[in-house]
Amino acid sequence: MIEKSELIGIIESAFLPLECVAQLKEYQTYAGFTVTLPDGTRLMNEELEPDLKTDLLVDARHLTSVITLVRERIGHKGITLDEWSLPHES
Repeated sequence: MIEKSELIGIIESAFLPLECVAQLKEYQTYAGFTVTLPDGTRLMNEELEPDLKTDLLVDARHLTSVITLVRERIGHKGITLDEWSLPHES
């Protein structure tokens, strides 16, 4: 299981080389993030994958699934992201 405190770093690293700012919201009940595209356009998770409940995201399979889906949607815009995989749990 992933700690809620780790979610920010994991989400932000998933969208390199783009800038991604992630945060926990509403008493750490939800996660939110914004990815800035090369042209300055900002994509928010609400546009790409709404309703990111942290209780679900702490499951490695669910988090990987969500991140993969959003990465694919960004890829459909013709943007190539760095290779990414979920950091191994210790």
